[in-house]
Amino acid sequence: MKTLAKKFHIVGICAVLVCLTAAMAIDDEEKEEEKAKLGEKAPDFKLFDTKDQQRSLSDYKDKIIVLEWTNPECEFVSNIYRTKEMQKAYKDVKKIDKSIVWLAINSSSKTTAAKNNFWIQKYSIKYPILLDQNGAVAKTYNVRRTPHMVVIDNEGIVRYQGAIDDNNLMLKKSDEITNYVAKAVQQIVDDETVSTDTTKTYGCAIKQSH
Repeated sequence: MKTLAKKFHIVGICAVLVCLTAAMAIDDEEKEEEKAKLGEKAPDFKLFDTKDQQRSLSDYKDKIIVLEWTNPECEFVSNIYRTKEMQKAYKDVKKIDKSIVWLAINSSSKTTAAKNNFWIQKYSIKYPILLDQNGAVAKTYNVRRTPHMVVIDNEGIVRYQGAIDDNNLMLKKSDEITNYVAKAVQQIVDDETVSTDTTKTYGCAIKQSH
């Protein structure tokens, strides 16, 4: 009898382990579904900007949204601002449709509101920088480097993700650069397929302390 009881006990433990494994697999699938994917609904998020105002992606329903992952301490980001290519991209996008929303996100673990406010003032940036110090939103959007750009159409669908432009060696003159973001936005407004919807991002790895 003791042997039979022991067998039932073992079977019960195995059943529990199987259930736990299945539950973990379902959780993993759900987490995977939350990842941003080209051609699918952009995952919502909530972050505070440098003025301690909370902003959500869902706040800008029915608008085209540009997400710019930034880091003032990255030489590639610095170069793009110093040469005013990022500012030009912003102005070009606003000329296409002035209602377009542009949000910058800093996912570096050691970033602060003060550092980003200094950057905003230095380059007279017209849009907010959101703080993602734990890197959660960067992970959701598969962002590993700065600068990294995402364009979301007015139906909330991810239409472009990747580099800001094709100047990865930082050697091209302004009139030689193709800006992928402005091009994608124009094609969305024109109700066209985004011809270049994914590019390889260049820049600095996002630093997260562990």
